[in-house]
Amino acid sequence: MAIEGANVADVDHALVAFGMPMGPFAMVDLAGIDVAWSVREMRRRGAGYPYRLGGLVDALYAAGRYGQKSGAGFYRYESGRHEPLSDDAVAALAAAERTRCGVALRAHTDEEIVRRTILAAANEGAEILRERIAERASDIDTLWVYGFGFPARRGGPMAYADGLGLEEVLRFVRERARDDPAFWRPSPLLEELVAAKRTFAACASS
Repeated sequence: MAIEGANVADVDHALVAFGMPMGPFAMVDLAGIDVAWSVREMRRRGAGYPYRLGGLVDALYAAGRYGQKSGAGFYRYESGRHEPLSDDAVAALAAAERTRCGVALRAHTDEEIVRRTILAAANEGAEILRERIAERASDIDTLWVYGFGFPARRGGPMAYADGLGLEEVLRFVRERARDDPAFWRPSPLLEELVAAKRTFAACASS
């Protein structure tokens, strides 16, 4: 979304308003962009990094913007303070990536920001269920609530997806797959549940 022109502060604000304790960009700055880059680099050396729109982290890393530890990442930080401050340099890096990838500039509503973030997690959660890493969708939701601060009143990404309706979720994922087919590849389990008119809540591995 940042590459498409969304302001990182607007993305974070939308997720915090949804109920998350921190926005995703602020969270990466806290954990360290160098850490995120290292994980991606290991993937590139192995099976590869298949996603089309992942170059902004590389650009930040190359610029020495490692997050709070270096005083700049997706945000900038004043010495001795942890308050994220907007930085026009990030918009410039995102614009360069947008040109390189041939991505059109466009606006993003708060609703779309939330859906793209949470439904990406739900689609991956479907793969976790399909691969029998987790037994129940509620196990995934419990991890998100107690491990990542997902707002308990919303249940978790799998419950959120069920609430939208899995047919709508699948439509949304397929629509996004036009831009980044590797990242947004629909889980076969999601497709199966839609065909059977079932929900994540009713699905358990055996």
